[in-house]
Amino acid sequence: MKIVRFKEKKGRKYWGAIENNKILKINKSPYKKIVKDKRKYYNLDEIEILPPSTPTKIIGLGLCFKDSYPSGEYPDEPIIFLKGTNALIGHNQKILYPNSIEFAWMEAELAIVIKKTCKSVSPKKAIDYILGYTIANDITAQNIRGLDHHLARSKSCDTFCPVGPHLETNLDTSDIDFSSWLNGKKIQHANTKDRIFTDSEILSIVSDLITLYPGDIILTGTHPGFPPGNIMEKGIIKKGDKIKIKFEGIGTLKNEVVSDNYKREEKI
Repeated sequence: MKIVRFKEKKGRKYWGAIENNKILKINKSPYKKIVKDKRKYYNLDEIEILPPSTPTKIIGLGLCFKDSYPSGEYPDEPIIFLKGTNALIGHNQKILYPNSIEFAWMEAELAIVIKKTCKSVSPKKAIDYILGYTIANDITAQNIRGLDHHLARSKSCDTFCPVGPHLETNLDTSDIDFSSWLNGKKIQHANTKDRIFTDSEILSIVSDLITLYPGDIILTGTHPGFPPGNIMEKGIIKKGDKIKIKFEGIGTLKNEVVSDNYKREEKI
C-alpha cells in the first residue's frame, strides 16, 4: 500500500492511500489500524504532498555500504547520528541553501518509518515495528562538518532532509536499485543488496539504546558513489539545482534548491 500525507486546498492535513492515481482519505493515522474513508477522494493535482511521517526524531546512519571498506573488513555497527526535525521537508518542497555555508552535498538513502514504540527489539521481530519505506535525501554542509563531531549543524540545517513522496508498506528492500540525478545528470546508482546491515539489524542496533516512536525515521545510509569521483564530490549542490532520487518499488523524490533569504537580526 502507498500511504501519503497531504494538505488540501483549505489547509487541512490528512493521511491517505494512493489508489488509481487518486488519494483515498485515511481516518486518523496509519500508525494503528488503517481505515480508509471510501467516500472521500482527492486528485493528486489538487493537494500538496507533505513528508510521509511525523517523527519525534530522525536518525541517520553512515558508512553502511560494502564499497566504503575496500579492505573487505566491515564494522559490527554503523555510524549513528541525528538530524533535527526542523530539517524535514516533503516532495516538491524547496531546499533552502543558507548564505553562511560554503558548499553542501546530497545523498540518496532508503528511509525506514517506525510503526509502533520500539525498544531493544531483536532482528527476528524488527519487521513488526516497520510501518513502511520511503526515499530520503541526507544533505550535509561540508564546511561546518568538522565543527561538531556529532555532525549536528552540518546535518540539521533547515530543509536538509527531504523525504517522500509517500510510504510503501509492502516492500522487500533486500535487492532494489536506486539512483540520483542532479540537473538531469545521473550522479549515483547502486543497489541495497550492497548494504552491510539489513533493515532488521539496523532497527535492532538503533533501538538497543534509543527508544523509537511511531513516525520516527531512520536513514539507512548511502552508497559512496561510482568513478570518477564519489558522492561527496559529484553530489555538491548549489542554488537553482534540481534534484531527483528514484528508488525501485517506491517512486521518485524531487526537490529544488533555492536561496535562504532569511535575514539575521543585528546583534546588539
